[in-house]
Amino acid sequence: LQASWQEPGPEGTLEERALVGTLEERALVGTLEARALVGTLEARALVGTLEARALVGTLEARALVGTLEARALVGTLEERALVGTLEARALVGTLEERALVGTLEARALVGTLEERALVGTLEARALVGTLEARALVGTLEARALVGTLEARALVGTLEARALVGKHNTRHGRESDRQGAKQLLMASRASLI
Repeated sequence: LQASWQEPGPEGTLEERALVGTLEERALVGTLEARALVGTLEARALVGTLEARALVGTLEARALVGTLEARALVGTLEERALVGTLEARALVGTLEERALVGTLEARALVGTLEERALVGTLEARALVGTLEARALVGTLEARALVGTLEARALVGTLEARALVGKHNTRHGRESDRQGAKQLLMASRASLI
């Protein structure tokens, strides 16, 4: 058996063949292990790639969330600015309305003062008219009084002349009477 184990054949002895088979098996096992290791490394690399992609996706999602939050914040600020603008406009409108009311009140006050001034002017004119009427009445009364005094003086003059004429002749009396009549008629005409 030992002789047959060590007997050389066309491909060597059985021992050599067994050794070659063992080496081939080891090489095969090494190849398989190497392939397995390569597969493990590739699997790990794939996992790392997937993790990297997941991390990138997470970062992109966070960036998108930050962008949305920033936009929401900008929208909120714009809404607040719009509300502030509307409040400012409302305040301006209120001030304009108050100014308009004040203007209308001022105009009404001016109108009231003008009406009062007009009433005062009319009252002053009426008072002036009353005073003028009274002055005119006084003037007429004064003139009538002067006329009365003149008539009395004339009558006294005529009576004095008539008294003087009693001592004259008839002819003189007649002439005096005619003169007295003329004077009396003249005085009546002046009174009329």
